Amino acid sequence: MDVIEATFSKLLPVYSKSNTKGALNIVDAISKEDALELLNNTEVLLNFNDDIINDFDFDFKSIPQVITFAVAENDTTRISDIAIPIKSWLETDGTFTNAEGLTQDFMAVCESDNMSIGEIINRLNG
Repeated sequence: MDVIEATFSKLLPVYSKSNTKGALNIVDAISKEDALELLNNTEVLLNFNDDIINDFDFDFKSIPQVITFAVAENDTTRISDIAIPIKSWLETDGTFTNAEGLTQDFMAVCESDNMSIGEIINRLNG
């Protein structure tokens, strides 16, 4: 740690998924065991733009209904009962929180007829 401070460097965590730092500001992390218990008791899984099938040693096909909202085809969309296309980050306004905790705004640069994750969640909330 002394070497890092002496060289005016920073030690930053590297998250495997984008926006993890921002998500952890909103919800508490749970253990892998708790996540697996939740998955074992899940009847309908709504997956938003994550390729989760390889993140856990879990048979996602055991969940009766898997619905994935995704920008592109991936391993998770291929096992999903329903896969719905959504806007990419290029097609929507939003924010991104980096590993330092800095939240940055971005604007859409092109149009899409698909809904964004936020629009889908708002519709689901009715």
